[in-house]
Amino acid sequence: MSKHWLGIGCAALVAWVGFAGAMYAVEAEMVMKYERPLAAPHVGAWLGYPADAKVLLVHADDMGLCHSVNVATLEAVKGGMVTSASLMAPCDWFVEAVELAKTYPEGDWGLHLTLTCEWKTLRWRPLAEASAVPGLLDRHGFMHRSVLDVAAHATPAEVETEIRAQVEHALRLGFRPSHLDSHMGTLFATSEFFEVYRKVALDYGIPYMAPRVPPAGSSPVETALYRRFATYTPQLVEAGEIVHDYLQTDTGGQGLEERIAYWADQVRGLRPGVTQFIIHCGQEVDELKAITGSYRSRTWDATAWQSPQLRHVLEEEGVILTTWRELARRQPRWRGGAEPEIGE
Repeated sequence: MSKHWLGIGCAALVAWVGFAGAMYAVEAEMVMKYERPLAAPHVGAWLGYPADAKVLLVHADDMGLCHSVNVATLEAVKGGMVTSASLMAPCDWFVEAVELAKTYPEGDWGLHLTLTCEWKTLRWRPLAEASAVPGLLDRHGFMHRSVLDVAAHATPAEVETEIRAQVEHALRLGFRPSHLDSHMGTLFATSEFFEVYRKVALDYGIPYMAPRVPPAGSSPVETALYRRFATYTPQLVEAGEIVHDYLQTDTGGQGLEERIAYWADQVRGLRPGVTQFIIHCGQEVDELKAITGSYRSRTWDATAWQSPQLRHVLEEEGVILTTWRELARRQPRWRGGAEPEIGE
């Protein structure tokens, strides 16, 4: 390796360590702030649920990624235990995803705001003009693969321009989402990104995903990303913007039976309050195999959450399944925009 490339590699490593170190340096303070006693036992109580109620939102990410993900997600939502899904506007299969959502207006369909493209051969670009968002582009003109690259190169203004473009694209297609959330948690990477995310949601009157308690059990970087915004929690709770307590982004189990057992354990371990599980649906077909090695995992999630075993556990544990629309109806801040619109 030449000294030139070695120097670049070392500089990149130092930058990453510095970025990660900055996140971990504030973590202890964040934990104190988001675990402090609150006026009500949990968000569920603020929304009118009994204090001991275990309320669950099972949410499927990444609709729009490809045809097989679209079909698998729609089938899972129709099954009734997957209560929400979100669509990725920059992806080539987004229009199909919107059209499929229109066939099932009973579904709860959100917008998965996307600033990264993590795949090797499936690549997409921002919807905004390239000249307006240069920091969101890699050297080939596609979105960056990692959250860290976006945080290192993009400005808050560029992020705002792009996520507004994605919301506007959805609206032009006759799709008003039930909520906004963030692909790979990128909008939690910096406090400035989070403020832009919140601003756009408020401007459009659309609820946005922001758990009261940042997720545990995820990768160290992802956990730290969510904990960066924990200083906002009291402010967001007081403003009536947060609609759930806990976020589960992790998964486990190799094979379908183990995956069912994993999710059954997660259901049995639910705490009182509102929890969101994030899953990813797919089909074991050549299309998805060509995109990602996680095609089996996505298939296991889709199948598990249509299984009689999980339905039995939910009933046995007395879990209340909910949707973003229902949570918004219960929260005065969002009642005016609670009903998504899926037009022609």
